[in-house]
Amino acid sequence: MDERLMEGIKEAGYLNTQKSHRYRPIIRYMYDKTMAYSPLVLPSEMIGYLNQFPFFQDYSEEELIGDLNSLVKSNNMEQIQDKGKVKTYEEYKRNRYRYKLTPHTIELEKALINMESNLQSIRGSLEKSLTDRLLEELEKLFSQSLSPEVTKAEAQKINDKWESLFERFNKLISDAGLYLSHINGDKLELIMRTESFIIFKNAFVDYLQNFISALKKNTDKIKANLNEINDEKIDSIIEALILHQRSIPRLV
Repeated sequence: MDERLMEGIKEAGYLNTQKSHRYRPIIRYMYDKTMAYSPLVLPSEMIGYLNQFPFFQDYSEEELIGDLNSLVKSNNMEQIQDKGKVKTYEEYKRNRYRYKLTPHTIELEKALINMESNLQSIRGSLEKSLTDRLLEELEKLFSQSLSPEVTKAEAQKINDKWESLFERFNKLISDAGLYLSHINGDKLELIMRTESFIIFKNAFVDYLQNFISALKKNTDKIKANLNEINDEKIDSIIEALILHQRSIPRLV
């Protein structure tokens, strides 16, 4: 067992504290700024945003600074000296630092947003088109031509198709799992006691058969596609993926 599983997650503390009603809006605002490629935020920007909302109308900049300092201590944010020009001493005091979210907090917010989104469409599905699209993405990936010396443009295309393939694969797993969880829920026991269960059962069997039929058909095609791919093609795809990843500027 990974020993980290025995430890608490310090960065998740902002989600369940007496000040969560303040911390969470601050962090979500900063997350949105991060996603908009403006990760460094001044307190004056934050207070200007927060004061627009009724709950924060009396929220002072001093309170904000106190909350930001607490979030820095809990490793949710980083405090960075602002080297921009200021006109007055008061402006210097107010905006001495910019703040940015830590990677852990960004991932937590991303997970929360995904969870919020999933809760709105929790039922999932077993649409036969899920396997059709997976096969389409696989064929697109393997049909992409590559030069002996893979170019950056080719590497970009391969990476895009690779990511699309895995998005389809993950969607198939996710939607199927959510749908089956929904079907096995409490509502099933309730409907089993009613006359409408026969109607539901017939519709469900037909729906499931269509999905299984499409899954079997496309599984055979996927296997055939994979069997036709030679080692040279696989090596070229791997080379293209590595080339693309290495082309992305990253801080070591």
